[in-house]
Amino acid sequence: MIIIEDSKEQTPLDFSRFKDVEYVMRATLDHGDYACVYPNGTWCKVIFDRKEHGDLFGTLGKDIKRFKSEINRSKEHHNLLVIIVEKPLKTIAKGYRYSKMKGIAVVRTLFTLMFKHYIPFVLCSNRGEMELYIIEAFSSWGKLNGNNK
Repeated sequence: MIIIEDSKEQTPLDFSRFKDVEYVMRATLDHGDYACVYPNGTWCKVIFDRKEHGDLFGTLGKDIKRFKSEINRSKEHHNLLVIIVEKPLKTIAKGYRYSKMKGIAVVRTLFTLMFKHYIPFVLCSNRGEMELYIIEAFSSWGKLNGNNK
């Protein structure tokens, strides 16, 4: 598989240890940060939007209008946008010292996005876990849709 990484991604994940990844290509994505194309040219319909702790608070706080536009673009393309966060729930709930938004409000917004807009979220304890989650999701989607072994 080929991983497409958004060209605006400032701290890229490292997929070099995964044998299923042919290469990572940087390109401008209309929504999300990580997409996947299979060897037969089929695009995966799952797109990951990676969030660091502070970025999550900014996105769900002052940038929520912009993020809702991103959600709408994802729906227009019939993609499943998945928010993947590099922190566990307990840490998010405690808040972020540079944000006025309370941690529990961010947690509740994540659940609202999931139930109201069908935007699932995944919480990972570190970058390695994020990388593994993304690769396994792309691999599983591909297998279910006849796009890889």
